[in-house]
Amino acid sequence: MSQSKQDSTIISRLPSSNVAEKIEILDPDGYKADQTMLTIVLHEEDHTIGNALKHIICQMPGVEFCGYNIPHPLEDKILIRIQTEKGYSAGDILCRGLEDLHTMQAFRISIKEYFTRLAYDYSGSVKDLALDVREKPFKSIASVSLIFGLTFAYHKNPGERELRNKLADLRQKMVLIPVTIHSRKADNCLEKYTKLLNEKRLDFVNFWFFALLVERDYNPNCNSNEANDRITRQWPWIELWRNCFDFGICGRFWMLENSFNDCDICEEEFL
Repeated sequence: MSQSKQDSTIISRLPSSNVAEKIEILDPDGYKADQTMLTIVLHEEDHTIGNALKHIICQMPGVEFCGYNIPHPLEDKILIRIQTEKGYSAGDILCRGLEDLHTMQAFRISIKEYFTRLAYDYSGSVKDLALDVREKPFKSIASVSLIFGLTFAYHKNPGERELRNKLADLRQKMVLIPVTIHSRKADNCLEKYTKLLNEKRLDFVNFWFFALLVERDYNPNCNSNEANDRITRQWPWIELWRNCFDFGICGRFWMLENSFNDCDICEEEFL
């Protein structure tokens, strides 16, 4: 690859020297005359880099077009073309796109290393626990029970979808019960949950293993002064303490389901 075909101002800004060796700029004289158009050849790369780089560049401001293609299936290279608006340099866009791609790759590697270390530490803990089974059986049983219990609670932690499905089941259940023997407590509870959901005044505070249902005084998207004034609003932990009225754990909303234990018994009949 001849260096005369490369623009040194672009190559010097690339995030890695390995990338500079793979890039060949087509028609460098045309790019110098009009820096809104740039076509490069990226050697030793395929759809993996081409598609990712195209996606990143297309989201940048000032980009009118960015596309790539493989000239021939047997050739180990891709062509990338960038077209920008006036006032934007295609070379600058290319460098920024490669820098973002390099950052994403480094982040992916760091995440992979983190989970690799986490898996190694977890496997070491499991091995130590297995070795202690004979020496400390009760401690091992308690540790295993705690791990499985937390895992089960994490996967069964209910959210808004589970609440809506539960309310739909309870409505269907109440429809099958004659109105004359409806429990007022169950009806009021069903009405309250439905109203808060429709008014978007019900917050789900997720604590990984369980969730708290908090009633808000206002819709967070409301534009009223009372809803957006930080001076008159309570502190978040005070709202959490005062307005929390239900908690979900292991796939259940306990206060809601307790209200429907005797949903077919009208208490007023016994007064």
